[in-house]
Formats: sequence, structure tokens, C-alpha cells
Amino acid sequence: MKHLKLLSLIIFCILLTACTKQETELAKMANPWKYCNNDMACAEKVAKIKFPIAIPGLQVRAMDGMIEVLYFLDQSREITIRKAAPSDPPKDISGDYNQYPVIKQITLKNGVPIQIRGTENKIYVMNFYNSKGNYAVMCEKGMSFDEALNIYIVISQVEFPNFNPSDIR
Repeated sequence: MKHLKLLSLIIFCILLTACTKQETELAKMANPWKYCNNDMACAEKVAKIKFPIAIPGLQVRAMDGMIEVLYFLDQSREITIRKAAPSDPPKDISGDYNQYPVIKQITLKNGVPIQIRGTENKIYVMNFYNSKGNYAVMCEKGMSFDEALNIYIVISQVEFPNFNPSDIR
């Protein structure tokens, strides 16, 4: 019995040391984001990609290969939009690891698949992909399907000049 307790204590110490070392390594990692305030040119230079929308007052940050934009949908809901270079297969770049009761993929009439995560009434994360990039749209307080779809439409109209919103419904 004494040996079992000693062995358990040794294993516990080894695990504790390994976890502490891993946490220390993570704490030493540099923040990959460069804060560009509302300067989209700064973000595009850092990310080496173009972001389709430049609205005054946006908060922008970037890292190599990704741009993130923050703006308010209304007085109480902030929207985060991320764009990364296209990848095959497409990647979820949202950074949102929450578990949602509803996860589904819908395909718009124009053939674009959109993955949504949320509840029956609200979308918290939307991902879509096209030849210009991988996109993630997040809202902590949730958005309606129409609000999420309108964000998709605005991005698509800028990215693809021949885009017709009536082609998606």
C-alpha cells in the first residue's frame, strides 16, 4: 500500500511538472496579432491579403494570412469578421470553440455552402468559403439568419462585382 501511494505521488508530480512546463511555454508565445486601429492598409500589409470592406470606424487587427475586423451591428451587438487566404480544404478560422446545440450547413441557391452554429433562433458563428478566402463571422450575442445573410451579401458584392443577391434565395 505504501508503494502504491509513493508511485501515485511520483506520477502526480511528473504530470504536474509537464503541465506547468506547457503553460509556461504558452505564456512565452508572442501575440501574433498586430493592432492596426482602423487602418486597413496596415492590416493588408501584415496579412498579405486584401479585405473587401473598408468602413470608417472599424477596429482592425491582422496577423500573417488573416485579417479581423470588429464593428457594431447595432448599439449592443459587436460583429467580428475574419478573412484568411483560401485553403483546400477550407478551414474554420473563427477561433470559437464553444459547443452549440445547432450546427448545420446550408447551401445557397448559388451553390455556396455556409456553415452556421448557434441555437434555433440565433446564429453565433457563420463560416463560408470562396475563391477569394475563408471567412468567419461571429457575434457573441447572436444574429438572425437574415442579418448573417446580409453580411454574406455585402462581402460577396464587393469580392465579386457580378454577384447578384437574388441568385442566393
